[in-house]
Amino acid sequence: MALKILHFTPEVEAGSPFAQYIDMLLYKMSQRADTYLVTHAPLSSGPSTNIPTYSIDDSERRPFYKKCSTLLALQRRYLQTLYSIKPDVVHIHGSWNFLCSRIALWSRKRGFKVILSPFYSLEVNEEQTDYGMKMWKMISYQKSMLRHASAIHLTDGSSYRAITEKKLNARTLLMEDFDAQNESDYDRLANELMLLYRKVLDSDAVGQMDVNSDEALSSLLHVGMAREMPQQILPPESILNLRSIKPTAWRYIDLYSYDQGVSDILQEGVNRMQLRLPDLQAEQVDRFPSRLRRDKSPLPSDLLLSEDRKMRKRLNELLDRDEEAERKVLVMVLNIKHHYEGKTLSLRHLCDLYDVLRHEDYDEERVSETAERLGIHTLLRRLCQLLYETVYLEEGFMPVYRLDDPGTERMRQYMIAY
Repeated sequence: MALKILHFTPEVEAGSPFAQYIDMLLYKMSQRADTYLVTHAPLSSGPSTNIPTYSIDDSERRPFYKKCSTLLALQRRYLQTLYSIKPDVVHIHGSWNFLCSRIALWSRKRGFKVILSPFYSLEVNEEQTDYGMKMWKMISYQKSMLRHASAIHLTDGSSYRAITEKKLNARTLLMEDFDAQNESDYDRLANELMLLYRKVLDSDAVGQMDVNSDEALSSLLHVGMAREMPQQILPPESILNLRSIKPTAWRYIDLYSYDQGVSDILQEGVNRMQLRLPDLQAEQVDRFPSRLRRDKSPLPSDLLLSEDRKMRKRLNELLDRDEEAERKVLVMVLNIKHHYEGKTLSLRHLCDLYDVLRHEDYDEERVSETAERLGIHTLLRRLCQLLYETVYLEEGFMPVYRLDDPGTERMRQYMIAY
């Protein structure tokens, strides 16, 4: 399925070098993806490329005493266009003005990937006063736009050096030796951008997963960790959902499971459900490094990762030597706390805890009582809620009643962050 790309430009003067650049680039991009153009200028003064083009400036349709388009009106019209297209990526060209920063913000806050391609250099001269500013004079909205972009793509070496030297965004790429007068260079640029779009989407696999993909992943993890296989391990609607997942969605499920260290569990579920998935070597997919350093190793159940000696001593005082199963559960909860505080928690750790809660024979009341005295009772309740949502842990196997509160939501958001 072709990618859907929305390109945005500020006001474009017909016949200008910028308009000619956009014309040629979008012509090449339209041969490789579903391409749309949104401009601030009226359509009559915008680029002439024969692709779907939208203007968010409605000043010509207003009475003479309301000629100025307010920012709120621009936002409303842009969001209407954005949701009517629902692109995979929003690509902003000519990025050094306030409206471009608002377009980036409005798109990013609604979950769309934003790529910036500044056309003008960051160096100041008379012709670029409206767009370019020296780095030490750059105002806050420009810095925020750069730092929060999914990626920055440049053809200007001076801008690339300025951004990388200031470490504003590690995902900054430069296409060297680009000649705006050479048509073959536009083919090279279009191919490079297509690879960048795919790389950005693959780098945030969880962000590309919809509700059906989430349910499919949970179902397969639940099946993959089952030690017994009853005839009806999944409800009919979950089985039907598994059969309806498209190859593109399976790609993101596979990448996310690899990021979270549960690929082996997922594969076991796939084998048991006798599914045929696209062959994808997740470790070989070209992606940006994750912003979070997740630990994908199995969660220890016999060794506390924390160096808190008081906690070790307290745990030994509260549990007898023959309470090995109870100790295993509590040690794993404490280790999850250690990973969560260190921002290394992964879905693998939750699955390991599920396996113990679901299959070990332990005293639930003893675990609940000891967790209360160790100060991790609320954490255990939150973990039960997450396990209930992600791998379908039944309430009969929970040592405490699950809790869904703001703390649970913070853990939930952390698990889907990238």
